[in-house]
Amino acid sequence: MALSPTTDLRGTDGFVVESPNGEVGWVEEVWLEEDEPRALAVQTVDGRHALLRADDVEAVEREQRWVVVRDGQEHAVAVEKPLEIRVDREPVAVTMRTPGHDEELALGFFYGEGRSTRPSRLHSP
Repeated sequence: MALSPTTDLRGTDGFVVESPNGEVGWVEEVWLEEDEPRALAVQTVDGRHALLRADDVEAVEREQRWVVVRDGQEHAVAVEKPLEIRVDREPVAVTMRTPGHDEELALGFFYGEGRSTRPSRLHSP
């Protein structure tokens, strides 16, 4: 098996993501920062979208089109989940996000949409 360095994630779109426990999903897109691969956007086998950091990749096997995740790192895949934003209990928007900091995300959403000129005027229930 010809393994390339973990920093060589370019061109892995469509590769299968494997862990020692089996298939995790497949690479949808390589995320670059300053022209260097930093993460992989992954669709998991159960249909969710996730982000896999380059540091959590053990190897890339180009001939077999595999990205191998370090042992125990399949849980390092950050999974996106929907967040429904409501005003007066009425749905306003649904956005995908990694869980956590939901209140700040909703406040930023309203500020960015011009619904408030000051985030301090917004509050959660």
